[in-house]
Amino acid sequence: MEFEIFTEKVIAAMKEYADGRGEVRLNKVMKNNSVELTGICIFREGANITPTVYIDDYFKRYNRGEDFDDLMNEVIDIYEKHKDTESFDLSFFKSFDTVKDRLVYKLICIEKNETLLKEIPYVPYLDMAVVFYYMLPEDSLFNASILVYNNHIKSWGVGVEEVKEAAFRNTPCLLNPRLSNMETILMEVSNKWKEEAATLGRCDEWEEKLEHSLDECTGEHIGEVPMFVLTNERKFNGAACILYRGILKQFSDRLNQSFFILPSSVHEVILVPESEVPNPTQLSVMVRDINSTQVAADEVLSDSVYFYDYSKEELKIYA
Repeated sequence: MEFEIFTEKVIAAMKEYADGRGEVRLNKVMKNNSVELTGICIFREGANITPTVYIDDYFKRYNRGEDFDDLMNEVIDIYEKHKDTESFDLSFFKSFDTVKDRLVYKLICIEKNETLLKEIPYVPYLDMAVVFYYMLPEDSLFNASILVYNNHIKSWGVGVEEVKEAAFRNTPCLLNPRLSNMETILMEVSNKWKEEAATLGRCDEWEEKLEHSLDECTGEHIGEVPMFVLTNERKFNGAACILYRGILKQFSDRLNQSFFILPSSVHEVILVPESEVPNPTQLSVMVRDINSTQVAADEVLSDSVYFYDYSKEELKIYA
């Protein structure tokens, strides 16, 4: 089925669900890495915000044979969970004084965001860009944020340096770093699978999934995974933690050696001690392969491998 025909079916189903309580619209949204997604919204009278549910993946699942009604029930469930907030006062965003304490930063790829970077303030960092956004309090909208554009800082009467200073001060405080051994991460995943499988009455399924994942991730070294995951407590835009003052040096000092950084996604990076990498060139192949097959296109950070030099105390792109 063509995507246009699928969207017509989605609109019809959402209109039936809305039953005149709002106007159903499709929105094209440009996400990170110039990825354009299609979202379905219901605009209700008196509300200035509404949940957007992106339907691109649902189209793929439909073409793989999943039932349309089941997919639409998922879309409606997502909408129901997030529809309660009908209005949000954005007047605070007109003043730098009222936003500066919640300005934070994240890392994105320069090459994949050339168009966006013409419209927003940023600071180049290796082959990435440090960009800035306002992080709404968790009790407002979870992980909701407002990207800072050039027209914002112009209206605030400030420059990039002032925004950068605020963001570099706030980010480590508002988004505390979290460094975990890969085994810990895999155990967390296994526990989640166990809970889900138990709910579905298939308590042995999680063990099979975990064993398969361990085989893929560790090869013959099951039980000893010399890899570490760096992110923040929200696990959202956590790759930016590599910019936290002293964090890479502290990790290197603890290892007493240099290490590689693999950009798993915009949300986290993987740290691998140099002594555990007999053939570093394979890392580049692995990163590119994972980015192209395992990571959502709008969450890819970079195809590069990075190297923290213990003796020089500096991070660089590994050539």
